[in-house]
Amino acid sequence: MQATAKHENLKTRDKSRYAKEFLAGWGTMDFNGHMGNTAYLNLAADVRMAFFAEHGFSPSEFRRLSIGPVVKKEEIEYFREIGLHETVTVTYAVLAMSPDGARFTIENEIWSAGGERAAVVRSTGGWLDLRARKLIAPPPELRAVFAQVPKAPGFVELPPPARNMTDKARPILTDDMKRVIDEQRLGFFATVCADGSPNLSPKGTIAVWDDNHLAFGNIRSPGTLENLRRNPNIDINVIDPFTRHGYRFKGVALILESGPPYDRAIEFYRARGSKVSAFKEIVLIEIRDAQFIDSPAYDFGMTESEIRDRWAKHYAAIHAGKRVTSDPEIPEPASGIQ
Repeated sequence: MQATAKHENLKTRDKSRYAKEFLAGWGTMDFNGHMGNTAYLNLAADVRMAFFAEHGFSPSEFRRLSIGPVVKKEEIEYFREIGLHETVTVTYAVLAMSPDGARFTIENEIWSAGGERAAVVRSTGGWLDLRARKLIAPPPELRAVFAQVPKAPGFVELPPPARNMTDKARPILTDDMKRVIDEQRLGFFATVCADGSPNLSPKGTIAVWDDNHLAFGNIRSPGTLENLRRNPNIDINVIDPFTRHGYRFKGVALILESGPPYDRAIEFYRARGSKVSAFKEIVLIEIRDAQFIDSPAYDFGMTESEIRDRWAKHYAAIHAGKRVTSDPEIPEPASGIQ
């Protein structure tokens, strides 16, 4: 069976779906003289892997990361026969997916050259860590490509695995990380826009949910929420403005809008004294990585107390209405305060 480079759409099928053409060769036929059951499954798999390769994620990348797609359930619905040497077009779309990409249901339609739908293959699956031999969420680079697969009409967001709400894995958030977040009550959240550009938004509702999750309440962040619905990857920075110490967090977001998890999150914020009536959604973020960050001023040999003192004077001068021209990050003796 040989794929062509042609990607034209047939008039009766959904033009927004990814598609490739194939020739139904001798090896695809069964005893009854039409394309056999396993050939449909193989075509569906070929198109899915072709999508990843054409979007910069080749088979060698799967091997490098030791990860592969696995099917937990698959069904085929037939509508017409495909005969020897017929040209068929196979499409690819996502019917449902969890925010982290760990669970999904995908659909491949097989169309005849005459524009008739011959069959539909629907597959439910996940991603297998080929070393640990267990199901995992795809890494960010794979998840970013997977998010580009066209979504079918009526696309459904699947709930994440239970671990996203009650994760028993090794704690990521240390006591000091929690302290900085609780003290600062402000984080800068970076998401990815539809055109690939970054979006940075401060959130005053940032909170520690548990040892592996952060949260924020959406009051007036339509751009952030729109980005997260399309791509759940998120980067968060929380910094102490006086000591210039802080942390960078990378994670995957889950948007809570209703149901028991949402109600639980509302009670969580109500107990903190937040005005929950202003919340539209609550975003729960599973933290995958956390790193300590600090100012280059420490590289100059300055101590934390020195840096704190310089920034305290800086903000005190601003509060007093004075014009500040010096750079508190640079250990020079001039005050620079006028």
